[in-house]
Amino acid sequence: MTRFALLSLAASVALLAQQPFVPLDGVVNSANYLPGCAPNGGIAQGSFFAVFGRDLGPTALATANAFPLQTTLDGAAIRVAMSGAAFDAWPLYANSTQLGAILPSAVPTLAMAC
Repeated sequence: MTRFALLSLAASVALLAQQPFVPLDGVVNSANYLPGCAPNGGIAQGSFFAVFGRDLGPTALATANAFPLQTTLDGAAIRVAMSGAAFDAWPLYANSTQLGAILPSAVPTLAMAC
């Protein structure tokens, strides 16, 4: 299970002038909505995760509706930085306060302390 020691999330939206904001506990496992440092709160490689914050994506809900999934969805993108490398996640849905995505299986695992 991947636990993020430091999750650097870059949710960029070309249409928004505001800088996206994600609080420290804003990245959670979609199965149980626990933050990464909580017991059973890690985000496994290849699993779904959610990002909560503000100015993350479009005002109206956008959803991925075709395969293959792309690394951007209506201008929103999620980049995970881990162990000196960056990985693009595949967004499944996006709006201004929440993003949902799949964590790439190439992201290295790392224990996280609260």
